[in-house]
Amino acid sequence: MNKELQARLNQIPEKILSQEFLESRGLGNEIGFWIFEYNAEDELQVREHVKLITD
Repeated sequence: MNKELQARLNQIPEKILSQEFLESRGLGNEIGFWIFEYNAEDELQVREHVKLITD
Protein backbone atom coordinates (compact mmCIF):
# COMPACT_ATOMS: atom_id res chain seq x y z
CA MET A 1 0.00 0.00 0.00
CA ASN A 2 1.27 3.44 -0.93
CA LYS A 3 1.17 5.41 2.35
CA GLU A 4 1.62 8.80 0.68
CA LEU A 5 -1.30 8.09 -1.62
CA GLN A 6 -3.38 6.87 1.32
CA ALA A 7 -2.76 10.15 3.14
CA ARG A 8 -3.97 12.07 0.06
CA LEU A 9 -7.01 9.81 -0.29
CA ASN A 10 -7.89 10.44 3.35
CA GLN A 11 -8.14 14.17 2.56
CA ILE A 12 -10.86 13.69 -0.08
CA PRO A 13 -13.92 13.70 2.23
CA GLU A 14 -12.82 16.93 3.92
CA LYS A 15 -12.24 18.55 0.53
CA ILE A 16 -15.52 17.52 -1.10
CA LEU A 17 -17.50 18.66 1.94
CA SER A 18 -15.85 22.10 2.03
CA GLN A 19 -17.86 25.20 1.10
CA GLU A 20 -15.32 26.07 -1.59
CA PHE A 21 -15.90 22.73 -3.32
CA LEU A 22 -19.68 22.69 -2.85
CA GLU A 23 -20.04 26.21 -4.25
CA SER A 24 -17.54 25.58 -7.08
CA ARG A 25 -15.52 28.59 -6.01
CA GLY A 26 -12.23 29.04 -7.80
CA LEU A 27 -10.09 31.40 -9.75
CA GLY A 28 -11.96 33.55 -12.25
CA ASN A 29 -15.33 31.81 -11.67
CA GLU A 30 -14.25 28.93 -13.87
CA ILE A 31 -16.15 25.68 -14.06
CA GLY A 32 -15.33 23.71 -10.95
CA PHE A 33 -13.57 20.42 -11.55
CA TRP A 34 -10.86 18.69 -9.62
CA ILE A 35 -8.10 16.35 -10.73
CA PHE A 36 -6.64 13.69 -8.47
CA GLU A 37 -3.37 12.50 -9.94
CA TYR A 38 -1.95 9.10 -9.09
CA ASN A 39 0.22 6.41 -10.67
CA ALA A 40 -1.47 3.71 -12.74
CA GLU A 41 -0.14 0.99 -10.44
CA ASP A 42 -2.17 2.56 -7.60
CA GLU A 43 -5.47 2.23 -9.46
CA LEU A 44 -6.82 -0.61 -7.31
CA GLN A 45 -6.05 1.28 -4.09
CA VAL A 46 -7.84 4.37 -5.43
CA ARG A 47 -10.86 2.35 -6.59
CA GLU A 48 -11.17 0.69 -3.19
CA HIS A 49 -11.03 4.04 -1.40
CA VAL A 50 -13.58 5.65 -3.73
CA LYS A 51 -15.89 2.71 -3.10
CA LEU A 52 -15.55 3.22 0.66
CA ILE A 53 -16.44 6.91 0.54
CA THR A 54 -19.31 6.56 -1.94
CA ASP A 55 -21.14 3.65 -0.31
